[in-house]
Amino acid sequence: MPSARVRLPAIGTPSEKLLDDYAKHLLGALRRANVAPAAVIEIERAAGALSSVLHARELTLRLATRAEALAESAEVVIEDEIRALYAALSVKRPLRDSVFPEGLGASLAPRGDAQIAEVKRLLDVTHRAKVPRSVASALVRMGAANTLLSSRLSASASAHEALVATVAAERRQARAFRQRYRWAFGALTGLFPSDAAKVAGFFKEPPRDTTEPSSLPSVPPPTGRRGGKPRKVAAKRNSA
Repeated sequence: MPSARVRLPAIGTPSEKLLDDYAKHLLGALRRANVAPAAVIEIERAAGALSSVLHARELTLRLATRAEALAESAEVVIEDEIRALYAALSVKRPLRDSVFPEGLGASLAPRGDAQIAEVKRLLDVTHRAKVPRSVASALVRMGAANTLLSSRLSASASAHEALVATVAAERRQARAFRQRYRWAFGALTGLFPSDAAKVAGFFKEPPRDTTEPSSLPSVPPPTGRRGGKPRKVAAKRNSA
């Protein structure tokens, strides 16, 4: 008679699977059998802690995504203001060329903190030069947009740091859950030392080693190809 096998969670198992698969099945089986109350308490605690940090990670991910999107939108505004300044200075091309010595593209290319530094350079150069009054409003808008971008980049960086921290916390808690799960297996083995099948019954069955062949048809070749070679019928027809 083959020995009973128990499926234990492997390293790297997603938190969602640890909760919705492993914890849910084991707790349900133990409660139905009304055995090992200490194991139930330990698994409940481990699952609760993992669930909390999982929710925290999901929240910080949404916040980090939102903060990054806001920073990107602020950078688009900066680019529009740089173009507006370039257009406003076009009435005095020598002045425009002194402010944009490498052209408009060089001022639009930087990203992140480098873009903030480039805008500061533009503001410094224009403030030192004698610019037309019509340019003043463009400079004011650019300064305000640069301040907004700086703030949003800082918020995005902070949100990303928080996300990294919660991901690390989730990994630690997942490891703690796996340890408690293995501890529960040992505790149940101690309760039923001569009945490995009974112990295995509290846990989900391990996956089969063999895989069944897929019943899906094979993927057809890309349109216009047969046997991996491009069709040349159309080319011959056109050359006729």
